[in-house]
Amino acid sequence: MPDPLSLADLNERQSANMRIEGFGFDGITISLPCPFCGAPDNLIYKLYEVEQAVARGASCKECNRSWRVRSESSAHSTTWRIFLTAGPDLPAFMSFVAGDERVESPDLPPNDNAGLAQVLCTGEKFDAFEDSTKVHRLRVPVPITRNDDIDTTFVTSAKVATHGVTPGLEEASAPGPINPATGQHTSYWVLSEEERSKGFIRPHRTAYRHEVPRPQYALHDLTAEESSGPLSQWSYVKFEAYPSDAALAGRYWTQQQLERAERGCGAVTTMSLALSQTYARNPKFYGSTFCSACRTHFPVGEFRWVDDGQVVGS
Repeated sequence: MPDPLSLADLNERQSANMRIEGFGFDGITISLPCPFCGAPDNLIYKLYEVEQAVARGASCKECNRSWRVRSESSAHSTTWRIFLTAGPDLPAFMSFVAGDERVESPDLPPNDNAGLAQVLCTGEKFDAFEDSTKVHRLRVPVPITRNDDIDTTFVTSAKVATHGVTPGLEEASAPGPINPATGQHTSYWVLSEEERSKGFIRPHRTAYRHEVPRPQYALHDLTAEESSGPLSQWSYVKFEAYPSDAALAGRYWTQQQLERAERGCGAVTTMSLALSQTYARNPKFYGSTFCSACRTHFPVGEFRWVDDGQVVGS
């Protein structure tokens, strides 16, 4: 995957490939895209494991870079900074990277889950995390516990292209470029017929409905501190406060996100057999999927299966 051409390009990739799934404090799983190229599933962890996960960092097969996060704590706040630990030089616009820790033989183990968006933290432990799609603010300090039993391996071997592979896209998230006339890639990765024949771990469903995320609770203007502080780089304009008994305190919204929520969608898209069977065999195979009405790709969390209402990719 080539490097993004600008911060806006990087943010768009991260928005498309960021996933937050599950419910409840101990049930939320976060799948982070690469902080440098936006490739999906670079680091996958439970919400309560964020501190250990980002400290370990990850390596990206798409751009061949590695990273880790270091935290600096004071009596009233914790600041997290991302460091490049291996791989090619970064484009000049990636000013959010705090430093270069590349060495000839970095001690960072490879991560086969082929990024981390900017992580923003304030408060006693940390009370916010940034995922390029949305910022959530945690209600209480997070007790960090280690759990090495989390399975972050996915069945991504034996993939084949639906309509051939364009030279240079052999390791890309899709083996064909976007066709401007349709908004779709000219070719997609799917699991091979042999792999799909091993059996489905989810029901075989062929159609999903696009449900654009919308605010569910009251929106508030940002405080002066929020508008001028670290959050200002993401252009947030409103904060949605969640109920007092929710695990998260709320979510920040950009004007673009609010306008898209106002327009909505609701269109149903039907997939080909190979793509739908790939979802049934491995629901985590894709990080984003196509909407036939919007004519572009969005994170799978914005879609629900028509048959049973389950979130696509869950």
